[in-house]
Amino acid sequence: MRNKTVILLFTALILVQIAQADMISPGMKGISRCYTITNLDQYPDYTFIAANRQDFKLFTPNACIDGFYKLFPPFIFTAKTADLTGSEITLLHQDTAGLDGRQLEDRQQKLADFLQWDLWPWDQTSPAIKNPKLIPSLQIRTYEEISSINPIDSVEHKLTITLISEHAVAITESSIVYHYTDGTSEEKPVKHYLGENPTPRPATCDLNCWTWHGASWRLIPLIAIILIAAILLKRRLSK
Repeated sequence: MRNKTVILLFTALILVQIAQADMISPGMKGISRCYTITNLDQYPDYTFIAANRQDFKLFTPNACIDGFYKLFPPFIFTAKTADLTGSEITLLHQDTAGLDGRQLEDRQQKLADFLQWDLWPWDQTSPAIKNPKLIPSLQIRTYEEISSINPIDSVEHKLTITLISEHAVAITESSIVYHYTDGTSEEKPVKHYLGENPTPRPATCDLNCWTWHGASWRLIPLIAIILIAAILLKRRLSK
């Protein structure tokens, strides 16, 4: 009976951690981050996609890429269009609107075959792909949680291709556009100078805007651990 109680407590702790991963914490709100490549038209012989293990999206002129699951931030990959087969080009340009569940599963399997993801180790900070046609460059985040008092509604990242060679692609962030809840926007350049924070903060938001206002929520797992330790200690002393 005692062992069952301990097991249930540990199970509850794990479930809390899992639930927190998909829930917005109190005092926070979720915002979308989208990405556009501003000089895409200068590289007509190349194909650029954002992809993770679950999905991919094709960069096109004036398109802002977003909508990836927050726990699986995608990478930007580049390929010479001439190196792609007809079926691969069709896959990358396929419109998912109107596809049923089976068709979406088939699309995901074709994506896995195309990217050739390395299944081990499961590392979201590394592209871990084997397809030699694809050159990874930048990892992007399309979702973020910020303080609920922050006036930002969404963020647009403007990227610039600065180098393409046989084995490397360099893509840098040139500016960030903050869209606010009152309908206004402001664009700020990204600085890449040594010793400076490259990400500019919006002028309408002070440091308090980025402070988390729901700290008590994060204490739940810690409290659970303390309770489990107290129960185990009490039983050991009572023997």
